[in-house]
Formats: sequence, structure tokens, C-alpha cells
Amino acid sequence: MAVLVAVLAVPAKADWLHKSEENPFTGDTHIAMGITDMSGYAVGFRCSKADDLSLVFVTPESVEDGAAVAGMNALGIKLLVIVDDQPKLTLEAGLDRAPGGSNKLRLVSSDAEIVGLIDKVKAAKKRVAMAVELMGQAMHAKSFDVRGSRRALDDLGSGCKIGAK
Repeated sequence: MAVLVAVLAVPAKADWLHKSEENPFTGDTHIAMGITDMSGYAVGFRCSKADDLSLVFVTPESVEDGAAVAGMNALGIKLLVIVDDQPKLTLEAGLDRAPGGSNKLRLVSSDAEIVGLIDKVKAAKKRVAMAVELMGQAMHAKSFDVRGSRRALDDLGSGCKIGAK
């Protein structure tokens, strides 16, 4: 996940980016990521093949205590997504600490609806909005520009053989 940390260092208002990291043992990891600004929020899709696709949302909040992360997961954390003005999508998610020593909170969802979400983001005209839901409360709401998302997600789809027969 060094790619995720490297992508977070991109200047403010960046387009969506596609990065791949070679791994001859498990398959190359592909990441298509949008970064909102220097606030530390990021959203991305990650995979090495079509059946391990996940949506990742990184917040600037950091936590040192692994027990706190486990406690939040036990409460049933969700990832909320709104593309343009479409209805809100609620995804099951798990919470952990982002790699690289930052201890930023990272939500990861492998929900079956993510493949369809990729198509929605590629077709979006203005934004993809993300938030964390914990105990019925939406937190860490952030909107991301969709400029460049089609190209980045097409590259991710090709790399991971998403939609390939």
C-alpha cells in the first residue's frame, strides 16, 4: 500500500490518478484514486483482479489505539457514497489504520455494489461524496471532484480485468 501513501502526497485539487504496483506473486495492485485537497482525505478503488475489488476512504483523523479501532468496527461502521445527486449508497465497511506510519483512519468496503459504483463514478459530472456512518451518525463527509475519474477507472478495470469475460 505504499502507492496509497505516495498518492496522498499529490498537490491539492489533483485529478483522479491510476497507479499500479507490480507483484509477481499475487498479481499487480491497481489503485484509482481521487484526492480532495491537502486536508488528508482520499477515496480510491483498489484491486489486483476482478474478484478482490474494494473501495477505500482515508480520513485525516489518526488513532494510535488498536482497541479503539476494534471497538468502532464492533459497532457496525458503514461507508456512505453519493455520486452527483443520485440516492445515497450505504456499504458495509471495515475500519483500520492506513499503512505507512500515519495511523490515519481508513475504511475499506468490498461490498458487491462496488462494480456498479465504478460505472456511476465514471459517468459522474460533478462529484462523488463520501462519509463514515457510525451509530447512525454521518461523519467525515467529503466531496471529491470527478475530473479524470473515467480514465483512471478505465485503467483500473483493464488492469484487474473487471468486466472481462
